[in-house]
Amino acid sequence: MPITTKYKKIKLLFLSLILLTICGVSYVNIIGQKKELFIPVVGANIKSWDSKSYWCTPWGKSKVHKGIDIFAKHKTEILSPINGFILSAGYSENGGNYLYILGPKLRIYYFAHLNTQEKHSFSFIKKRQHIGIVGNSGNAISSPYHLHFSIFSFFPIVKYYSGKESQGWMKMFYLDPVKSLITS
Repeated sequence: MPITTKYKKIKLLFLSLILLTICGVSYVNIIGQKKELFIPVVGANIKSWDSKSYWCTPWGKSKVHKGIDIFAKHKTEILSPINGFILSAGYSENGGNYLYILGPKLRIYYFAHLNTQEKHSFSFIKKRQHIGIVGNSGNAISSPYHLHFSIFSFFPIVKYYSGKESQGWMKMFYLDPVKSLITS
């Protein structure tokens, strides 16, 4: 293959990635955030979490709490609030038993500190399907039983940028779960 053809293909790929990024950023900034998810912990309600804990500092090794903790009794069932694709399921030092689910609008839903998670990576999941039970695994071992729940975006949501908060630039990639949960 001649060098000029190779460079044309690389240039086309690069331009395609730029176009995809522009489209992705535009899309996530237009759609915004709506109350459209049910609370993933069975029996939980608005009193089950501190609505001010999202982006709270200081917060352990991560410095900022990029989600909410939904408290419940040990072994309470957790259901998927979305139809999606499980990108990763396993165990990590910080998150304990966890799941990452790719859902609608190119959003990633993170569930951590489960007592058990009963799904596998690279599988589909339906809304209201059982995904695990509440626990305190990982770095939450000395905490009350809860589900850590975060939502983030592949593409930045510019209106969420904050130059005044700790790690404020990262806030463009996270959504406040409380603003997405149907609580009534």
